[in-house]
Amino acid sequence: PQRIQDRLLADVGGWKDLPINRRQRKRLQRDSCLVHLYAGEDDGFTLFRALKQQGGNTNQLLEIDLKRGEFHNMLNDVGTYSGLLCAVMHDKVDAFIAGPNWRTRSVFRHYPKENAPRPI
Repeated sequence: PQRIQDRLLADVGGWKDLPINRRQRKRLQRDSCLVHLYAGEDDGFTLFRALKQQGGNTNQLLEIDLKRGEFHNMLNDVGTYSGLLCAVMHDKVDAFIAGPNWRTRSVFRHYPKENAPRPI
């Protein structure tokens, strides 16, 4: 349908549309980043914490989730989504990591299911 085709096109935003501060934006424009979509709340064992424990460069990780504030909303064509389009168009995104925002210690892993393996 035409209404869906019209919605496929989105304007590329600017660097200021990303939910990061000026220092992080300058670093992103200079280097590149890994974008973690649906990262969950900023507490507990996050990907940022795991990367830091393993000695990785946490300056290159951009975590985005609506649970971290309204500025992280990706459902609108403007804002975070258009800022990510800008970063992609400037070839500053190395990878997108996404998945359900359940942590490894989620209670959902411990509900018994028939013919399912036990949690490891």
